Amino acid sequence: MTAGIPVRSAGAAALDGLHQLLLRADGPHDVLEALLAVSGPLGRVGWSLMLLDEPGGRRLLPDAAAGLPPEWSPEPGPLPESRWPAFRAAAEGAALFGSGLRRPFPLPAASGSAAWAALPAGGGVLVCLRPGPHRWNGREQRFLARAAALVGTCGRRAARTRPHGPGRSRGPVAAPGSAPVPRSWPVPRSWRAPEGWDPLRLRAVECGEFTLDLATGTVRCDDGFARLHGLDGLDRRSRVPLGLLLRLLPPGEERRMALALDRVRGRPGSWELVYRVRREGGFGQLRAEASCVAGADGSPGVVRGRVTDVTAEFEAAGRQAARLRQQLRRQEHILALAAEAASAAGTEELAAAACRSLQLLGADAIVLAEDDGGSLQVITSVGHTAEDMAATAGLPLESRLPLCDALRLRLPVFVPSPQDLAERYPHLTAVLPGLRRRSWAALPLPVPAASRAAACLLSFERPHAFGPQDEPLLVATAELLGIALDRCRAYDTARARAVDLLGLFPPDPGPGRSPAP
Repeated sequence: MTAGIPVRSAGAAALDGLHQLLLRADGPHDVLEALLAVSGPLGRVGWSLMLLDEPGGRRLLPDAAAGLPPEWSPEPGPLPESRWPAFRAAAEGAALFGSGLRRPFPLPAASGSAAWAALPAGGGVLVCLRPGPHRWNGREQRFLARAAALVGTCGRRAARTRPHGPGRSRGPVAAPGSAPVPRSWPVPRSWRAPEGWDPLRLRAVECGEFTLDLATGTVRCDDGFARLHGLDGLDRRSRVPLGLLLRLLPPGEERRMALALDRVRGRPGSWELVYRVRREGGFGQLRAEASCVAGADGSPGVVRGRVTDVTAEFEAAGRQAARLRQQLRRQEHILALAAEAASAAGTEELAAAACRSLQLLGADAIVLAEDDGGSLQVITSVGHTAEDMAATAGLPLESRLPLCDALRLRLPVFVPSPQDLAERYPHLTAVLPGLRRRSWAALPLPVPAASRAAACLLSFERPHAFGPQDEPLLVATAELLGIALDRCRAYDTARARAVDLLGLFPPDPGPGRSPAP
């Protein structure tokens, strides 16, 4: 069973975290990743974003999906006006909840029960799905509705404050009270998206046609085919020797293409092949779709077909694969941290485990600190000298420092570089030359209300941009540290008490021996 949102403070903390992630989101996929990052208490859920084709439109267009397998995601193509709850929520502006076998939009490949929420957001609808028999409880419904409202609010705010032009920069999350940092979130079309955004994902492609005479080994082609193969200016009436075309291909592709043509000669029919071509500064990818017709006497005939430039598709697939590999690595680090945090004997082991898990991002030092009656009290640290910690201990929480701001304001503070540190904390400019680290992240830790407020400061050897892809790992680390911190504090206290007690009683010298004076 899902644990749900257990207490009001946990839901509020999750919404605060969502707000920070949304301010740094750079598109619909980042918005859904932000929602997934704070949806852990809901169980295994997935999110989908669908947009109306125009304000007051009669069709919903799937825009992005994350968190669940394809069978639980909306199918490509528009969802026409209908009784589907997703469309009703978008058109009527009302949140709808359901469960069981009824679906918020067509899911023909999905099986089994699921709880769903269709939540209006901007000019479309956010849909949250949780496969399984459990319905949303009241707290979960309120959390989902507030999360969707926050997405709409941040989208409109970003649309009003987004700077224009090609040189936009996301920048760090500014701590309240410091200078505001410009945001750049290209929100969906109905939230004043950048001009040219197309929810249909329709794009122009470059293609060309060809005819290969297998008997003579010559090719006739149009301008598009010639251009894609680096033969610009070729006379359309001329015939290009096949051997010349093969020699223009990158190393390895020439032999691969020759083997493919040998197979086509022996087995006429329709074929498809993706191959590489040389491009300035690298390689491109072309997809050839052709039909081979043998001669009347069974001799080699002709191959007619078309080639299409699919370089952009392959590059996008490569980037997606890299993101998935990175997500898997981060999940492995989070699982390892969860196991180590659960078994850590004391705050020192806990800090060391967190530092190891965040090496993926380049973190090499950590400080755990707490609020000691309005002063900063260092609990433990890894990667810092005792002198550094002695200079930090006892500072008033009102001090203008990243760790003090995170502890006092209960908000994350990201400082991507020494230049950002100087801009946001000008009084630290004089100490910049002596700093060994080049970027910092101060994160409040979600501890029980009865405990002292706590935070951690992560330090990095190099400047770090802190993109949206990093923040799920940082948020999960903070959550795990907060959960384990109270237990580790208690262990430290019990261990210190045991050491003190052992110091009161000298060891027994054994029979026949007198204790040392």
